[in-house]
Amino acid sequence: MNTAPPEPPPAPASATADAFRLAIGTFTRLPTRAPSVVDRRRGGLSLLLAPAVGLLLGCLAAFAGLLLWWIAGAAGNASTPIAFVAAAVTLATASWLSRGLHLDGLADLADGLGSVPGPATADGERMTAAMRDPQIGAFGAIALIFTIGVQLTALASCFATGLGASAFVAAAISSRSTLVLVARRGTPSRASGLGAAVVGVVPTTVGVLEWSVIAGLISVLLWSAGAAWFAGPIAASLALAAALVVRRIALQRLTVVTGDVLGACVEGATTVFLVLLAVLA
Repeated sequence: MNTAPPEPPPAPASATADAFRLAIGTFTRLPTRAPSVVDRRRGGLSLLLAPAVGLLLGCLAAFAGLLLWWIAGAAGNASTPIAFVAAAVTLATASWLSRGLHLDGLADLADGLGSVPGPATADGERMTAAMRDPQIGAFGAIALIFTIGVQLTALASCFATGLGASAFVAAAISSRSTLVLVARRGTPSRASGLGAAVVGVVPTTVGVLEWSVIAGLISVLLWSAGAAWFAGPIAASLALAAALVVRRIALQRLTVVTGDVLGACVEGATTVFLVLLAVLA
């Protein structure tokens, strides 16, 4: 009796393809196949691809706000209140597309840091327990209200000056480009998982090179959209500084790097970037 030979197993996906799927699956709600392997190589590549995911998410969210702004303009009602509505639509769309990942990290970190005063001690476990609690605390709520309020006001100002969509796309790319430098060193909270796959993987020189190239590209994007030539470089530089400050504060208190820390760094960078564009552009 003749039997058909067994089919060969499917060829393993390349590390780049796995890293792209890991980045999409981690940073967005867009449907994608799970990576075949999650290791340090793929984790590092996913960090390098994070700005590309930011570009995709930023364009989709900015289009929603820009469409509303265009409709209001065609109706002769492109007023300041509508600029706030367009900014709110943009931020809400981005939050939905990202599953609120970074905002959740910001709230969790604020709750963790606010749960115990003073430097890291044995109560560090209490901090991480507060961060793992699915219920938001007072410190997390305050951090979210303040951050979203500042982002909304700054982005509305950018919409009113005609830079709304470009400003948000640039902020989404710039904030995620900080991850390669924020995660360049530190101790992950667990020996396994995503943190262990990304922390300390990307060499500092590679991270600086990628961030510099991206900062230059978004500066050109903003300048071509009508912003002052110096607005992009200053906004990108201080957004990176904000992310590094958030990381430093977190490490001083928690002594480990978690996904919540990385998310809070992204939100801090986004907020500073949008505020500076609203002021300088």
